[in-house]
Amino acid sequence: MTPQQKRYSIIGLAVLILTLVLVLLAYRRDNTKGYRMVAVLPLTGNLAVVGTPKREAMELALEQGKQEFPDVQLTISFQDSLGQAKDGVAALNQAISLSKPDFAFVDVTPIVDATLPIIQANKLPTFAGSAQAGITKRSEFVFRIFPGGDQEIRMLGDYLKRRNPKGVFVVHSNELYGRSVNDLLKARNQDFTVVGSDEYALSDRDFRTQLTKARDSKAEVIVLLGYGSEYQLILQQAHELGISPSSIVSNLGAVNIGVIKLAPELTEGMTFAGPQFALRTEQNSYAPQARLIAAYRKKYGRDPDFRVAFVYDTIMLLLKALHDQGNPQKASTQLMEIKDYEGASGRLTITANRDALVDLVLARYTNGVPTKLEGN
Repeated sequence: MTPQQKRYSIIGLAVLILTLVLVLLAYRRDNTKGYRMVAVLPLTGNLAVVGTPKREAMELALEQGKQEFPDVQLTISFQDSLGQAKDGVAALNQAISLSKPDFAFVDVTPIVDATLPIIQANKLPTFAGSAQAGITKRSEFVFRIFPGGDQEIRMLGDYLKRRNPKGVFVVHSNELYGRSVNDLLKARNQDFTVVGSDEYALSDRDFRTQLTKARDSKAEVIVLLGYGSEYQLILQQAHELGISPSSIVSNLGAVNIGVIKLAPELTEGMTFAGPQFALRTEQNSYAPQARLIAAYRKKYGRDPDFRVAFVYDTIMLLLKALHDQGNPQKASTQLMEIKDYEGASGRLTITANRDALVDLVLARYTNGVPTKLEGN
């Protein structure tokens, strides 16, 4: 072979390799599917402590999802609801008018409630950051990603029935979730005596009036039903009023990260119903949870709360469904087939009604650490 022929052979081989690379890149690009989600969260205002961790959970899931599902490109547009229903409605309407997304995430029960007509009218698959029992019955496009208030109250009601206290007083948030779970608990009045209740606004910073009324009712148990972000102040003020934390029974808000970090004397003996994530330890042997905690600490420099785990699982399940099915409609159908998924939040099942069922545990604070009660 002459030098000129060798040169032509090398050039031909280089052209062939370049062509193959371009074909592979084109194939990969054609098989990478892009999807859009709008997330309406309270990112400013008093509920930013609820919305910000959820935004971080989504960002972390997207980051890790690129490694596990590189063929799926999901982008999330974050919109601030300011914790107000009217602003949440405006944000979702604006996002849809600009370019209808494939999915939505709407956070906080009153805002979910206000946006349901928009979700239904646009047939928009939506993940609801809400524990409102029955909310998925109002739209076939809504998935509820948190354990329902009905699950919590069933567990707490059974516990109170066994404990048989001399009177129960309920202190709850004054919005749709708080009022609905208060009603569910009162419906168990044949099992224990509810002597009274009082409510507070999520924007409140002083809860002494409600706590004093609960203390003076002489009820043996005070049931606390809210979002959890306000519990740090409530427990501090309860301590100031001489209310023992061992007399307090709570929903999963008791494992808000701010509560977990309180001094033990503010939480000692408090009983609550919460997710598996509540029982994490530094030596956690449950791999999905341990991985999330490590990744979140590395990225944000602090510990995640239970909300992070639920939202992280939601995005990861969505990415997998999009990877498996290739379009939003089929992905939504696959989500309803999730059974006993071992996620960071614990074992998760999504029912045919698009409700999340999570293994809740009955636990109690012991020396500042949430500890599962024996027999539960």
